[in-house]
Amino acid sequence: MTRLSIAVLAGIVIPTTACSSGGVDSILTTDLPAWTVSAEPTTVLADDGSAATMFTMIQTARLPNGDLLVADRGSKELRIFRDGALVTRLSRQGDGPGELQDLSRIAVSGDTIVVIPIPMVSREVSTFTSAGGFVSRRRLRPGAGGPTVTPIGLLSTGEFLVEEGRGMRAFNEVPPLGELIPDSVTIGLLRQPGSDSVGEYHPLGRWLRWSMVAHRVEGLPIPFNMARVALGPMSYWTASGPLVWVVDGATGGVRAFDGTGAQMVNGMLPVRPAPLDARTTQRSRDLALARAATAFDSAAVTAGHDAALLPANLPVLDAIQAGHDGELWVRLFALEPGSTREYLVVNRSGETIARVAVPSDLFIHQIGPDYILGVRRDADGVETVVEYGLRRGAE
Repeated sequence: MTRLSIAVLAGIVIPTTACSSGGVDSILTTDLPAWTVSAEPTTVLADDGSAATMFTMIQTARLPNGDLLVADRGSKELRIFRDGALVTRLSRQGDGPGELQDLSRIAVSGDTIVVIPIPMVSREVSTFTSAGGFVSRRRLRPGAGGPTVTPIGLLSTGEFLVEEGRGMRAFNEVPPLGELIPDSVTIGLLRQPGSDSVGEYHPLGRWLRWSMVAHRVEGLPIPFNMARVALGPMSYWTASGPLVWVVDGATGGVRAFDGTGAQMVNGMLPVRPAPLDARTTQRSRDLALARAATAFDSAAVTAGHDAALLPANLPVLDAIQAGHDGELWVRLFALEPGSTREYLVVNRSGETIARVAVPSDLFIHQIGPDYILGVRRDADGVETVVEYGLRRGAE
């Protein structure tokens, strides 16, 4: 039998807080203090026409000494800036020591920078320090009989957050067309001290990633395509400081695990789901179709908005972000975001302690004790690193 490896394709736009009519306050069940973000960026690193600031799909982070790290997927370079000027490049494209074939994400813990590649390109993670450059390259190995794992994050205590498998779902046969197909994944923690050592693996359970639907696209020879179900339930996970956070996007259930796999938090966000009505469904479909670039994309939008597959309620959130020192930031769901997006801040004990309005055009990469760092993209895709000041209230 032919093995069909089908990735979830673009076309479904999972809308990014709150019910369509009542706003954020209509789904919150408690009053929360508001933390504030500066009206204008405190730092801007923009394209000035030089090779140093020509960015392609970048990720960025502040290092402990205040330097700015920019990881550029296009050039495969790790660039360090100080006061807006390029200080050094830690890597370049290639297969040798200190060279990168690709990068999917970066994880920063103190002075250590770990580069995690795209799973289908490479299975090895590379480690650098900002002061000394390249340290090692290694393949993560859970041990004899252990599963294949894909690294997705790094705890401050040294464990890798991993997903079992290769980062995609494969089908051995054509799935039922038009039916809801839950896609779940097992996540876990892997401690592997050295490049030649075998790791100690702790699974953290199997979680719903999202739901999909198989459909045919007229005029194409492929037997089927996959689309995400719009507005459907999703789970989210991230490493933040010494904790792994897992959040249920449909209910707001929150769990946290430490580096040994022990559960430290089991609670709920102070939110209530808003009902999904036909008008909101149609608006979601219209917005997604407006963004569809091809007939292929439009077919995915239509399949993903099948009323028979949609849940009774809207999601309560649509993204999570590692906060400072183990915090969790949760972005509340918005069908049509305005100029800002609303986040809830959860401390390491699982208490929701604040709400923060963040500019909606900011892709957040790092949250510090008094700053929010991220990237903006203009209409032409040109990327600019921006940092805003963050004023915290009483915690």
